[in-house]
Amino acid sequence: MRWFQNVPALIFGLGCGLACTAAQNDPALNVLVYSGVAPEILVQAEADSSRILERAGVLLNWRNCRPEYPCPIAPDFVHVSMRIVNHTGREGLGCSLVTKAGGSDAVAGLENVQRLAVASGIPAWQILAAVMAHEIGHLMLGPSHSGGGLMHGNWDVHDLGHLGQRQLKFDLAQSTRLKAAVLARSRPERTLLAARRP
Repeated sequence: MRWFQNVPALIFGLGCGLACTAAQNDPALNVLVYSGVAPEILVQAEADSSRILERAGVLLNWRNCRPEYPCPIAPDFVHVSMRIVNHTGREGLGCSLVTKAGGSDAVAGLENVQRLAVASGIPAWQILAAVMAHEIGHLMLGPSHSGGGLMHGNWDVHDLGHLGQRQLKFDLAQSTRLKAAVLARSRPERTLLAARRP
């Protein structure tokens, strides 16, 4: 994500008013968070990012880890890693290490999030939540951006308006693909475990 005239890159909307919501049997993705962010900001950002992904039909389980004491990961643990750093070394709000098939590691830059919060009047936790949701979207859907909304490559005033109203979400097609991607990641482990049984 990069800045575009004082506005960053990220966010989206489901214009038709239809909303998917996650149910107990919907796929869940475990998010390992490595951060030095103040707990009150992180808790709010995780909750709002969960809300965004639940609308797409995906549940998030957050595990807050520490760089010096990484979270243990079981072999069949379907997860992604989100690192929140002061500065990403880029102009954008975040970045993901992805291929066409997706990825497992993303970074959000707190310094640029805070700059945008000051410029836009939107709370930093709310912007951080959208950045995390956007980057998780890349990890599941691949590197492509959309022309507008949450997966937009460059946020504009319209996108920021939706962000401020907590109306940025994955569109219906993205929601369907996102849910399928999380399910697909969890199936290989189940298939391998089943294949090992006599």
